[in-house]
Amino acid sequence: MAIRTRFAPSPTGFIHVGNLRSAIFTYLIAKKDNGTFVLRIEDTDQGRLVEGAVNAIYYTLDSCGLLWDEGPDKGGEYGPYIQSERMDAYKKYALELVEKKEAYKCFCTEDRLSSMRESGYAKYDKHCLHLSEEEVAKKEEGGLPFVIRQKVSEEGSTSFTCQVYGEISIDNKEIEDQIILKSDNFPTYNFANVIDDHLMNITHVVRGNEYLTSTPKYTLLYKALGWSEPTYVHLPHVVKEGGKKLSKRNGDAYYTDFINKGYLPDAIVNFLALLGWSPSDNNEKFSLEELEKAFSIDRINKSPAVFDIKKLNWVNAQYIKELSLDSLKEVCMPHLVSSGIAEGKDEAWIDSLLLVFKDRISYGQEVIELYDEFFEQEFVLDQEGIDFLNEEGVNETLIAFRDLILNLDDYKAGNIKPLIKEAGKIAGSKGKMLFMPLRIATTASMHGPDLPQVLALLGKETVVKRLNSLIK
Repeated sequence: MAIRTRFAPSPTGFIHVGNLRSAIFTYLIAKKDNGTFVLRIEDTDQGRLVEGAVNAIYYTLDSCGLLWDEGPDKGGEYGPYIQSERMDAYKKYALELVEKKEAYKCFCTEDRLSSMRESGYAKYDKHCLHLSEEEVAKKEEGGLPFVIRQKVSEEGSTSFTCQVYGEISIDNKEIEDQIILKSDNFPTYNFANVIDDHLMNITHVVRGNEYLTSTPKYTLLYKALGWSEPTYVHLPHVVKEGGKKLSKRNGDAYYTDFINKGYLPDAIVNFLALLGWSPSDNNEKFSLEELEKAFSIDRINKSPAVFDIKKLNWVNAQYIKELSLDSLKEVCMPHLVSSGIAEGKDEAWIDSLLLVFKDRISYGQEVIELYDEFFEQEFVLDQEGIDFLNEEGVNETLIAFRDLILNLDDYKAGNIKPLIKEAGKIAGSKGKMLFMPLRIATTASMHGPDLPQVLALLGKETVVKRLNSLIK
């Protein structure tokens, strides 16, 4: 049977990077074997819907290259692909389960349920399961609202197999008679998934391992409906270092958070694919096409995957190094503009700045930090720099270079570079004793990007002023 997987997000906001990692794995499992990747919108929780969230889902998947074969906008033979447009199917199968005595109507009020919880009940007490047919009919005739609950036996256990975690078995007495159809006729998440996955011929269900304990409910529903279960693939959690959850407050939870900081979609996909999955070789840089060929379920890990921001920065930096100047400018310009750095600067100056920092930038927003480090911080030498400038012959080097700069009319990097060597000839210095004093005296640092480029960006007036302040 051809593989069919589905990514089924709820339109409740932007896509969390943990959900995006699930989408990537779901996509790769399908494409590894030329299968079908389905996009389904799960909007049964009407109270949590956010306007524009569906478009945010489209944007995220599209920008990451996770192109769906079937979905709300593309159609397909198993549509509609929005759950709120599939209501008749959920009601039909819920009532079928009631007829089979695999589910029952529950008329318990919220007050009774709250009181039950306050009394220490961990799950529903099956009160309405014991209503006679006459009592049920009377309550319905009286117009009392009801939900439909799945009937779960108190005896025995339920088992299923996950491709990552193996066989899982849970005692039935631990499983609640979950609601499958709410009083407004909207299905619950678990029930809608079972119905839709079966009707859409989904062969592999990929989701987070937090669903391991609730999957027996799915298993029992499949059995009650007489359907075959799909293959389950549960993914390990994505956590921060120290085991903490990714935080929305800290701006490290949503895909758009990272895009807005100047991370590249291809790099994000590459990085997320390595969270919970390891390739058979030591390669850490993959295009999406390469991932499609290399990915395999048997190399998904069980342990939590650590979202290491340093590793993401490293991966993203590899992609930035490959960008053309124009592409790099697209990534960095929003940050140069918002910070005020670009104000009053011409295009040539911006280009020079980006070329200086291209091999040092990990993500677009970092260009602000790098700029501040070299151009905005107070010009103060540390003791090591002071000691170096007190070395014999250094003062003569600074004087020679200052005088050459003062006489330079066309002040740009290409013209500054030969003056450094000329200053060395005049002062009789070379190598470390030539370049290091000039770098320290103009940037207050012993290390940094290409010196002529930095000096050009600093401007002639600033460079001469700094040199004069240190010449004895």
